[in-house]
Amino acid sequence: MCGIVGFLRPEGVDPADLALVAGATAALRHRGPDGVGYWHGGPVAFGHARLSVIDWTSGHQPQFNEDHALSVTLNGEIYNYKALRSELSSLGHQFRTQSDTEVVVHGYEQWGDRVVEHLDGMFAFALWDSRRRRLLLARDRFGEKPLYYTTLPGEAGTFFFASEIKALLSSPLVPRALAAEHLDEYLLFRHVLAPATMFTGIFQVQPGHLLVIEAGRTRDICWYLDKPSTAQPTSADDDVEALLTDSVVLRLMSDVNLGTVLSGGIDSSLVSVIAARHTSRLDTFCVGFADPKYDERPFARAVAHAIGSTHHELVLSPNDFAQELPRLTWANDEPLTHPNSIAMHLVFRFAKMEHGVTVLLSGEGADEVFGGYDWYRAMLTRDTLQRIPGVRPAAALIPGHRGATVRRLLDPDYPLVANAFARPSSAAAVLGREIRIPDSRRIAWPADSSGIEGLFQYDQHTYLPALLQRQDRMSMAAGVEARVVFLSHRLVEWANRQPTRVKVSKEGTKLPLRALIRKILPMFPVDRPKVGFTLPLAEWMAPGGSLAPSINALTSANSFVGDWLDHRAIAGMATSAQGRKAQTDMLWTLLALEEWGSTFLGGAPAPLELPGAHSSLLLPAPPSHPNWE
Repeated sequence: MCGIVGFLRPEGVDPADLALVAGATAALRHRGPDGVGYWHGGPVAFGHARLSVIDWTSGHQPQFNEDHALSVTLNGEIYNYKALRSELSSLGHQFRTQSDTEVVVHGYEQWGDRVVEHLDGMFAFALWDSRRRRLLLARDRFGEKPLYYTTLPGEAGTFFFASEIKALLSSPLVPRALAAEHLDEYLLFRHVLAPATMFTGIFQVQPGHLLVIEAGRTRDICWYLDKPSTAQPTSADDDVEALLTDSVVLRLMSDVNLGTVLSGGIDSSLVSVIAARHTSRLDTFCVGFADPKYDERPFARAVAHAIGSTHHELVLSPNDFAQELPRLTWANDEPLTHPNSIAMHLVFRFAKMEHGVTVLLSGEGADEVFGGYDWYRAMLTRDTLQRIPGVRPAAALIPGHRGATVRRLLDPDYPLVANAFARPSSAAAVLGREIRIPDSRRIAWPADSSGIEGLFQYDQHTYLPALLQRQDRMSMAAGVEARVVFLSHRLVEWANRQPTRVKVSKEGTKLPLRALIRKILPMFPVDRPKVGFTLPLAEWMAPGGSLAPSINALTSANSFVGDWLDHRAIAGMATSAQGRKAQTDMLWTLLALEEWGSTFLGGAPAPLELPGAHSSLLLPAPPSHPNWE
């Protein structure tokens, strides 16, 4: 796990370009506190900040093929690298290291761009092919690892990329401005879809895509798009156990201490119990709250006791949350999608700083793959309603809240906003006009589906990327590598090919996972309500609460959001939010935007030191001046 940086200038990089790459690499020290590497050749320069997880001694980057015609810098882990190394060695390729990165460069020699199809892992990499004068950027199937890019204003042909936006912004040559055309999307979803970002002129490589820069042209190529089908399931329980076990075992690969995040829910408990079966020692980590209404620690504690893990707990206070908000907004690059991002970071930091654990497995992704959210059952209801003749005219006659719910479900755009954080009417109120669902969301909906079958793929392409960005930034800010077990592409492809009834019914969600945990952990309270890492936001936002100063800043006359949104509507919402979840959710959306604008756009950003910038290894500090190869 690392941070990567690169710069392309067709006529050849100059000393100013090398300084730009060095500065951007330094901005990623939290992603790679254990070492740095630099290389340049002709029109390209690479920088790499390293977090040592595999092959401490010879895994430095960038890495090369035998004659140095190919160079690569990679962020992530290739879980099947040993099998690939063996295959490539049998084909005559010579390896210099034990690193997983080297299989990428030899794999490109063997298979060209299709090397990505052979990789099982989470990755973002850049590869320079000097013979063809060709730069290749690649991102993993679901977007676990990030990769952003921009061009320098007024300098045609330049191309500047990095693992995080803040690395690009380390150069004063890169403008900092809100991409106001994405405000509608942000207010609804708290996130904008790739290739866009919240910054004007800064873009991201899309999940499952390649970007090829060659002969003055840039091509965007989709290399992975899994399409769901209605194939009949075969031995569902046995299949999911075998696939999940394979995924866990692959992700236990590490030369450093490893553990799991254990919330006490189904997903993290499954990951932890399987991991405990395949390792001699397992550390589990949980964050909770003093208020028992929001505290899942007792459930996590019970699972840890049952599997015999070494369990660690952290309590989050309201003051901790408020104090970390500015720093973790800086860490996230874009507005914090979920308020529980802060709790997530603190448990990662606790694992690394207090217990020396560098790699943590998580249960992220299970809800999007197996249908864990309430809106899946709402879509089942919608599909049932649509089969009733004359239901739309009849829905107009149903009074009260029930009638409003039915009409909302039957709205043609409901599938597109099912996973939104706000209803269009709420977002329109603060925007001061009718909200527009962006074309990118309409394009993301599978063309051959209008019901719940399409929702799985839609969520995987629209809702999941923001969660993966959150996990990447919150873990990397602590110098921790987080591995997502449920996003093994074999497991996802299996799940996407199951009929809906195998995963979701009116009685429950994530049915294969519930059946599996009943089988392997019978004591688990499988039918308890989903908590979902809920926070007491309404209490913290109320007068006297820890977030009250942030609400005051949001409603002040000189607020950032006031320049773009209806200030009076925001002030009215702040005074009437107590006890109303919809209002609280929208206030968080606005508060996160305000904090982001103040951090990145209110004058020159002041870089905040992130805890992950401190190495846990007994290694010398990276040199203050780059050693360019």
